[in-house]
Amino acid sequence: MSNNAFSSNPSPPTWADQFASTEGNPAVSNPDAVPGNPVASAQAMPRRMNLGSGKSWHPEFFNVDINAFWKPDLVADFGQDFSSLSQVVESERFGQIQLKPGSFELIAAHDVLEHV
Repeated sequence: MSNNAFSSNPSPPTWADQFASTEGNPAVSNPDAVPGNPVASAQAMPRRMNLGSGKSWHPEFFNVDINAFWKPDLVADFGQDFSSLSQVVESERFGQIQLKPGSFELIAAHDVLEHV
């Protein structure tokens, strides 16, 4: 048995990996460009939202975070009223979008509620 701290075993899947696969996804182009964020042109809007994406940014989700540093699809404080988001907002990945009731089939908020 080796005592080597650097194992070749892959890390366990993240919470988002349980909901989506990145294999063959054209959005995953350069994961080293920004921590976890690919660079992509406007594409189809995903049906899943990742609230408080931060370091857990996922290419198959619409990522929302309060901190622009993580390059979310939308910078927003979801601790505030979201009704203003029914207006058209601009997203680098998806262009102009309008969030409305029923837009998403899944909304994930992993390690977020304690900050609201």
